[in-house]
Amino acid sequence: VARDPNGEWWELIDEETGVPYYYNSTTGATEWDPPENATVVPFHALFTTSVGRRLSMVVSNRGS
Repeated sequence: VARDPNGEWWELIDEETGVPYYYNSTTGATEWDPPENATVVPFHALFTTSVGRRLSMVVSNRGS
């Protein structure tokens, strides 16, 4: 998946409800509804592509 300079929207799953939500990798914004006119990286792709490796880096950097 190509990196979008405006940030990628990632579909994530809320651990408490199991409901998907959407995270912007540049702004940190989260939305319950899918963003309009944006490419959303599906949840399953986050674990099988380079996007997943970037997600791991974001998560680990937040813990620092």
